[in-house]
Amino acid sequence: MRTLLVFLAVILGVGVRATVLDPPSLRCAGVQPGGGASLGWTIPPDPTGEFLQYDIYTSLSPGGPFTLAASVPNHAATGTLLPGIGTDLGPVYFYVTTVSTSGAPNTSVPSDTLATLFVEVTQSTPLGSANVNWNLPHNPPLPTMDSLAIFLE
Repeated sequence: MRTLLVFLAVILGVGVRATVLDPPSLRCAGVQPGGGASLGWTIPPDPTGEFLQYDIYTSLSPGGPFTLAASVPNHAATGTLLPGIGTDLGPVYFYVTTVSTSGAPNTSVPSDTLATLFVEVTQSTPLGSANVNWNLPHNPPLPTMDSLAIFLE
């Protein structure tokens, strides 16, 4: 009888609570040869052992739209490589969610959004120097960014 009640509770969603894990904390979005990117993050806790995967979303604009670019099925992973996603053409924006195996909703809120740096160098007028422009990886700078990144703002 107890097994039947548990089965019914699972089927009907009575008393079943989804575990929603925290997203990883993005720390770095780097540019790789050929327009690829490398992402680095700190691992969120998984006290219930229900981790399924990290979902990585990308966009060419900070406001989106964002599309799923990759999934990483290893909770211990602290980053991943994404080949050929256009970092050689402009900044690419990323956020990551954590998906758990429990009932819906089982996807975390998005992490902070980070961008790859895109540096543009143009000839100045008069000749003899150059203009250098770049985007911030996060605006405002995250508290964990080093002082050089904040200084360059």
